[in-house]
Amino acid sequence: MTEKLTGGQALVAGLQRWNVDTLFGLPGVHLDHFFAALYPVKDKIRILHSRHEQGAAYMALGYAMVTGRPGVFTVVPGPGLLNTCAALATAYACNAPVLCITSTVNLPLLEKNYGSLHEISDQPGVLAGLTKWSARANYAAEIPELMDEAFRQMLSGRPRPVALEIPPEIMGQTALMQYPNEIPIIRHPTPDPEKINAAADLLGTAKEPLIIVGGGAQDAGTEVLQLAELLQAPVISRQMGRGIVSDKHALSIQAAAGHQLWKTTDVVIGIGTRLQQVREWGIDDNLKVIRIELDPVEITRIAPPAINLVADAGEACQALYNVLKKRNVSRADQTAKFKSIKQDFRKELERTITRQVEYLDVIRDALPEDGILVDELTQVGHVTKLAMPVYQPRSLLTSG
Repeated sequence: MTEKLTGGQALVAGLQRWNVDTLFGLPGVHLDHFFAALYPVKDKIRILHSRHEQGAAYMALGYAMVTGRPGVFTVVPGPGLLNTCAALATAYACNAPVLCITSTVNLPLLEKNYGSLHEISDQPGVLAGLTKWSARANYAAEIPELMDEAFRQMLSGRPRPVALEIPPEIMGQTALMQYPNEIPIIRHPTPDPEKINAAADLLGTAKEPLIIVGGGAQDAGTEVLQLAELLQAPVISRQMGRGIVSDKHALSIQAAAGHQLWKTTDVVIGIGTRLQQVREWGIDDNLKVIRIELDPVEITRIAPPAINLVADAGEACQALYNVLKKRNVSRADQTAKFKSIKQDFRKELERTITRQVEYLDVIRDALPEDGILVDELTQVGHVTKLAMPVYQPRSLLTSG
């Protein structure tokens, strides 16, 4: 339905359209029309106000990393936006769906260097280096299309932050607007059946398969585990992949503990991971790599895989499992072997970094299984990746 809305009201309508119920932000004169439009829906969109723009952006990042849903924040332009750069850069590195809504100086003053309030040079260039996609609305009627595109870009393929700039007078400008009846469909590439069969051929003859998971597999834990159990393959994770398969499961092994398996591994499946282990641990002609990854650029970055599957992690794992199951592929139970590796590694950590492990044991005992721990670049923070048992995805937040 076509409605007469301000630019600020169109922004709010877009947030509600995409089921955003939480907004992190710091108001300012450039955002007045946006906050005025938020007031009538205060029972539907809660606003969490921070003392500093960096706090708003990091809260949106934390929200996105814990929930898997878009984390949205709004800050004034110029220095306000610059205060959020570290959080946006971290969101980009950690593949987090974060939307930054900011403003500019008034359109006639852009790039004039008059010293307007919060003016900086080339703000779009700043955003381009920190986001997957960014755009500016030059008139209010553009906002519905740009909001839909922002969410489509953020959630399609490899999730990463996006940004939308709305000049102050455009926030207040009134126009006839209409969002389409349906939100854009978020599409992922379908697993290629020929490549699924080729991967099954490799795994059907593998003697020592190994799975490495990263942040791109956080929503595919069920599919990863059933594939791992069928193959009796250990699931290795280092940071973003922790908890995809619970550390209570014998097949879940922290990467450093699993390093000893590398010398006998003949097929490795990388699922939603940069596969830094291949770069660090080495590769030879005897090791075949299967990569499942949404980003077609990332999929060949570390080493050209024998088979690349540009697809959603869960869909590709399920398709691969179905083919292997149909072929009656199975391996002898390996859980006792992996359980022993985990126990030996734990004893070594307790012997060599005793104090840090003791701190983490206390934290783990105090946390429920779905409790969330945010690490930091400290001794205990680094050891968290080695010694903290993680039982669910998105429960260990790390800057990766």
